[in-house]
Amino acid sequence: MEREQTELEGSIAEQTDGVKEERDAAARRLGEAKQRREDLEAQLVEARQVEAKETAALDALDAKIDRVRKRFDRQLQRLHDRLSQVGADERECERELSSLKGQRDEA
Repeated sequence: MEREQTELEGSIAEQTDGVKEERDAAARRLGEAKQRREDLEAQLVEARQVEAKETAALDALDAKIDRVRKRFDRQLQRLHDRLSQVGADERECERELSSLKGQRDEA
């Protein structure tokens, strides 16, 4: 019985010798593919961390720009208000001048 088992094992080994080589090659390729995937996943995690850091930096810089812009917006608004007042004063002066000319012409 032992002899029969040995013969069967020998036959199996003979018939599967090429398949074992293919299996070993497939297992090696699978290991390489898994390693590449793990490397890519690590790169993805790193890229997401960089993205989060740069997004936070960009948000902070945008906030600084907004603060400066708001400060100048107030100054520009005051300048605009003064220019409007000067225009109103000019129109008032023109009315007075016109009135004075009218009074002078009547006299």
